[in-house]
Parts: sequence; structure tokens; C-alpha cells
Amino acid sequence: MARRRLEAALDAGREISKQSDPFSKLSMLSTIPVQRELAGAYSLQFSLIGDQLAVGFGNGAVQLYNPETGDMSLALKKGSSRRGLAVMSLCFHPLDNGVILEAGADGNIGCWQLETSMCTHSLQEDKNEINAMDFNLDGTVFATVYRRTKMR
Repeated sequence: MARRRLEAALDAGREISKQSDPFSKLSMLSTIPVQRELAGAYSLQFSLIGDQLAVGFGNGAVQLYNPETGDMSLALKKGSSRRGLAVMSLCFHPLDNGVILEAGADGNIGCWQLETSMCTHSLQEDKNEINAMDFNLDGTVFATVYRRTKMR
């Protein structure tokens, strides 16, 4: 029984390796200039259907762009030139393209509704920097990685 499963797995691997490489060509579609007051881009995330590109900036701003044209479609969150810290991670909800989480170097996590541009939920991790975040496949749980060697 174990031998048959191993042979089936090996056959599946051989079949996958016969398929063409989906990344056989790399090219630049467009260039989006970043305004100086945004303090550089720190994170980005394509929506699941690829029609939006969310970008998190060094001053805490979050903006959405049309990836084909490079045009900004939504200024979701304004940053602060005085006290803003970088948006380190962005995640679209896996089942709802109209919901995005943003996590920052200031320890804040915000859940945004794109249709209304409203932050509907937020969490604060005092004196800690969130470096990365992701949803599970059904969107019921998200995990974060903190600067102080913690995952939650």
C-alpha cells in the first residue's frame, strides 16, 4: 500500500515537471513613481483576482493602484510626515476582495473595507513591530510575525 502511494506521488511529480515553467519570461509592465513624502514603499500585495495592487509606505500610508495602468485608484490611509511608521505587511482577505489587513511598524493592525475606505477593526501590539502577516486559506485566522521573535 505504501509503495503504491509512493509510486503515485513520483508519477505526479514527473507529470508536474513536464509542464512548462510559468515564470519563463519576466518583464516590467509599468513603473509607478513614489512621492517623496510617502517615505518609500515597504510592502505590496496584489488582490486575489489581480485587479488591484495595494502598497504600504514608510509614512504609514496605504494606496491602491491599477496594476495595468499604474494609476492610483484609492488613497486608503493617509500617512503622517511627522510620526508615521512604515506599513510592513498587507493582505487581501482570501474570500472577500473588498477587505484588506494592514500591519505596521508601530504595532497596529487595521482591517479596512475598500468600498467605504473605513477601518472597521483594529488591534494594537504596544512597543512591538509587526514584520509580516498572512491569512489562512478560508480567511478565518491570520498570523503575524513580530520583531521580538514572536508569531501569533
